[in-house]
Amino acid sequence: LSLFGTRKYELIWEDICKKLTHDHYDSLTESEKSIFFPNPQWSVLANDVWEKNKTHIPDILSKDISTGQYYLFDAKYYLIKYDNNKISDEPGYHDILKQFLYQQHLEVTLKNIKNALLLPILDNEFISLEKKQAVIDYNSNRAVIGSIEYELFKGKKLYVIICPFSKWQKMYNNSESLEFSEIDWRV
Repeated sequence: LSLFGTRKYELIWEDICKKLTHDHYDSLTESEKSIFFPNPQWSVLANDVWEKNKTHIPDILSKDISTGQYYLFDAKYYLIKYDNNKISDEPGYHDILKQFLYQQHLEVTLKNIKNALLLPILDNEFISLEKKQAVIDYNSNRAVIGSIEYELFKGKKLYVIICPFSKWQKMYNNSESLEFSEIDWRV
């Protein structure tokens, strides 16, 4: 009997999200990537400018060719808990700031960027979201349940999208992906 598994399922969830949302980032050239996310340049003690060849890489950057809309996603593999206006197990401060910075970098070159976290939820809990009035936008493949704002990035929102885990996993296993009309949400 042989069993195979992983301790890094968050990488599988990220791959599921990339496939279902048509990740476009990996198809960019190195030159395009360096334009979107330039490296910091150091000048220390009058030495020549030094640049470390390590760049920020967003989890997912998708583009709807027909509308020109870009989607910047961060796949988070943990379940946030929300009850009585309290949230726990949410993404950390660093994760939130990183997404806003990615958006700011991309907006130098690109326009029309929607920014969101993708979080899994058990399918039966997902279905119950359809009837909740506070849900911003719902379809059978995702629910936009809120947004995050940060004073430093005025006018920008990082949306929180809940995804039916088993459904997305089945679609991934069947080599399916979502239509952009199923991904997009009202702002």
